Amino acid sequence: MGEQILESAGATTTSYDFSRASISELWEEAQELVRANHDETGALPAEFFGPEKAAYEDIERRGVGITFAMRLHGCLAGYAVFFVLSHLHYPKIVMAYQDVLYVRPRDRGPQVLAFLDYQDRELQALGVHAILRHVKPHRDYSNVLVSLGYGRHEVSYLKVFGHGA
Repeated sequence: MGEQILESAGATTTSYDFSRASISELWEEAQELVRANHDETGALPAEFFGPEKAAYEDIERRGVGITFAMRLHGCLAGYAVFFVLSHLHYPKIVMAYQDVLYVRPRDRGPQVLAFLDYQDRELQALGVHAILRHVKPHRDYSNVLVSLGYGRHEVSYLKVFGHGA
């Protein structure tokens, strides 16, 4: 069910595999990348960070959570999670809202474009009409999204009250 991309780097060829994944099966393996993602892009203090496995599993069980994995030689190199549901203002439209996307820095490059494209095609095959992704100002990959046909939709702002998140 997955897809493979070969990236040629001089005399070597690197093989990346993309697939749908189950939160339950991916959870333990993903924790190093989850922590790295927070360290790189987290907006709230680390002491409040702690993704809730049971909540993600429940969302997935209800058919609303979709997870993707990017692997290099069988090892997890990146992941993405989406929430898929009808838009509340446009009930005939099924939206995929990106919850998280992370790829290890050493695995960033053309293969990430292919990983994003794979997600788009898989979500469309599931009946999704539109995908909403977000980028962080200090890790802005909007030029990649534009190359995939995305347009700027809105800008978000975060306000944090004290340390009691």
